[in-house]
Amino acid sequence: MVSSLIASVLLSTVAVDADIPAGNVIFHGVENDKVNLEIDYRTSTNGWFYWAFRVRGAQGRKLSFGFTRKHWAVGSRGAAFSRDRGASWEWTDVVDPAVAKEQATGDHKDVYGFDFAFGPDDAEVWFAQTFPYGAREWNAFLQEFAPQEGKSFERQVLCKSKKGRDVEFVRFGRLDGQEKYRLFVSSRHHCQESSATFVVEGMMRAVLADDALGRWYRDNVEVRVVPFVDKDGVVDGDQGKRRMPWDHCRDYVESRAQIHPEVAAIMKLLRAWRPIAAQDTHSPWLRGDWTKKYNTNEFIYVPVGPSNADGVAAFCAILERIAASGSGIGYRASDNLPFGVAWNKPSNYKEGRSFARWAKDDLDGCRFALTFEIPFANAREKTLYPKDFKAFGRDIAAAWREYLPVCAK
Repeated sequence: MVSSLIASVLLSTVAVDADIPAGNVIFHGVENDKVNLEIDYRTSTNGWFYWAFRVRGAQGRKLSFGFTRKHWAVGSRGAAFSRDRGASWEWTDVVDPAVAKEQATGDHKDVYGFDFAFGPDDAEVWFAQTFPYGAREWNAFLQEFAPQEGKSFERQVLCKSKKGRDVEFVRFGRLDGQEKYRLFVSSRHHCQESSATFVVEGMMRAVLADDALGRWYRDNVEVRVVPFVDKDGVVDGDQGKRRMPWDHCRDYVESRAQIHPEVAAIMKLLRAWRPIAAQDTHSPWLRGDWTKKYNTNEFIYVPVGPSNADGVAAFCAILERIAASGSGIGYRASDNLPFGVAWNKPSNYKEGRSFARWAKDDLDGCRFALTFEIPFANAREKTLYPKDFKAFGRDIAAAWREYLPVCAK
């Protein structure tokens, strides 16, 4: 009886909630050492996988975290976790590349849960589906380059979100109106796709860097960046994908009024500015099998549209060469997803046009547009961290350095 009472008291000290930046979880209680959870879909239809929460009072215990078995919830490297309230993050599962090659994927097996052993000092630990990236991270990046503000980058506000938040819009590179090339870059049309924004940061780090590549950009290119298209979703911790009645990346339809103010503002901005090229940056489904052709979720790829195949082939050939000696992230142009294959079919766009298709087909002056899909946790056997995403962003910036003059011909 005494031991049972002690166990009950210990269980009651474990607190689970979503009171962290971009938090998302429904907590259903603790039974023995099992924490029962559910993903909060909010304004999206069922079927997506984003979650983030904190645990307090579990010092010295090993707990199993399990999500209701409606949909997969845990990716190929387990959960991301932070012991310092989001200042730094790690994966619960780190795969030895040699083992991964030998055992095919070699990844985290339980798609519905994970275990975690709390140390004696782990009074508060944060967990998330992947490494978060929000306004705190973006502002810290810009603050790092504070002496260049007003010279090599300029912060502006694109518009107000539906909830009244400022939607960030930043100009990078040559800002005096004498640029040779104009490039637009975006991420977070689907708000939980944070790996994409790490890549965008890496691109802009290249633009601001004190080296030949950075100087070329600052002499020749103005890059306009909207890092958080679905700003409310980024802050609130929504899924973003499959918003009802349609999400931000299905709102680019000329024949109807836009329901998302950020999309309407981007369309207005770009019609006036007329960039020569545009890049939208996304993350794919939660996980897959990188040993199989077109099982697309654990390697980097570009979904090819019906009108940009030649440009994608040329650009991605450049990128593959640069990445091989740059980030070493393992990008292969042959991984790109042809139109009509897997999910990349006309039926996927029945709710409306994506940004890249609108930019390429309907935006005057835009000669080339593409979308990147950046995995959440690994590129084949390589486990990914923020430094890897940012390094690949530099690769992309270097590829644009070669390709923008081609666009201008």
